Amino acid sequence: MATSTSSLVLILGLLGLCGAFDIQHYTGGSLSLYNATTVPTNLVSVIESEINGNWSRSYIVLSWADEAQTHELREAIYSALWEQLWQLKHLDNPSDILNLYDELSRRSDVPLKDQTRKWELHDNILSALWKNTQRNDTAKVLNLYYQLSGRNIPSSWWLLLNQTIIGRCALLFEAQLYSVNPNTTFPLLNLNLIPSNYLKDILQALFDAVLVLETPLSVAKRLENFSSNLNLLTQANLELYERASATGKADLLTLQALQSNLRSLLEKPGFERDVDGSLRGEVYARLSKEEQLLYTAQKVCIRNVTNGNLYMHECPRTLLMCNNDWRSVKAPFSVQRLLTNDSRPQFAFYSDYWKRYLSHDEHIPKPTNASAVKNIYSRVLFTWWRVVYGNGGISLLDAATEKSVMCAGDPSQTVGVERQVYSRNVTEFKKYQRECTWALEDCSYV
Repeated sequence: MATSTSSLVLILGLLGLCGAFDIQHYTGGSLSLYNATTVPTNLVSVIESEINGNWSRSYIVLSWADEAQTHELREAIYSALWEQLWQLKHLDNPSDILNLYDELSRRSDVPLKDQTRKWELHDNILSALWKNTQRNDTAKVLNLYYQLSGRNIPSSWWLLLNQTIIGRCALLFEAQLYSVNPNTTFPLLNLNLIPSNYLKDILQALFDAVLVLETPLSVAKRLENFSSNLNLLTQANLELYERASATGKADLLTLQALQSNLRSLLEKPGFERDVDGSLRGEVYARLSKEEQLLYTAQKVCIRNVTNGNLYMHECPRTLLMCNNDWRSVKAPFSVQRLLTNDSRPQFAFYSDYWKRYLSHDEHIPKPTNASAVKNIYSRVLFTWWRVVYGNGGISLLDAATEKSVMCAGDPSQTVGVERQVYSRNVTEFKKYQRECTWALEDCSYV
């Protein structure tokens, strides 16, 4: 590489250019081309030798253009530099190209045709970007984004670069959705680095490609492989849910699988902390009303669906639970949630009025020739309940055994003024489905 005055003089001498270029070494250490009467035919070779594959040295050639004494020579240097740029197909650092763009923008003496051609530099940047991303390292892709974001570049460049970054990232992330093993790691694929405004476009491009070969249901089942980042995983599920339901012919199994994914996300310990509030709101909006209330309401009222006004509250004469015809201040329960290893949440219901919990006593014996057991109490000791969604509401199963389901509405279970709540064996659920289905209402301000 010609890195000094003597080496450059030697090259020029060998090329027979010393007559055309008079090179003078100044005390400041700069090189100057002056008194050139003609443009040498091998000017490109001289510039190629100086750069020698290292585009960061292009500033030296630009300094020659600054010191050229004639317009003809200056234009020839710029043109030769341009030709050299197009020959360097191995450029790995897009910032070198951006630096050239900045230099051409600052210089008032750049020929008009080269000022115009500088707008074409985006092709070189795209080429360098593609070479970077061949290494499957998203950090290199996104490094270009941050380099560009601080520069005043043409909008057409932004459009092309955005499309390239989005398409390349989507291609890299396809591997995660095709992986059979959920534990497979992709250390160089880091969605956390991607600006939030890019994510939606990347996910759209990703699903555009994957859904050509895969069904929405199979992709929904593989989304657990996509990322360990809750915010990103939530956005991916929401994007696929939107696609699955937008056609008007939504596959029920796909929507159910995606709802299951969203429920699993809700139970992750960091969901409320790590997931953006607007995304959490979108998750809740895609669940049933009862599910939304269990996660968002400060208090809920529990109403049996056999009658529009059968609200659960503590019985007036016993500690059993009863149904009442109106929703009073005694009806609301605050909801407490237990995170479990099987991604199936358990809930406890606490009465702020009675200062007791909705409780199930599994030790109460079952009456002879009867399937209903009056063992639902208001107690200081709480019971964890499994919530099953469906039939226009929820069903509550005792989490300890999952053998009993809470029911109400059978007139035979009324004692005096107390319409008592009871439990049945889960094997009888279909027979007594309506009795054992409850609706939730937002009672945060009752």
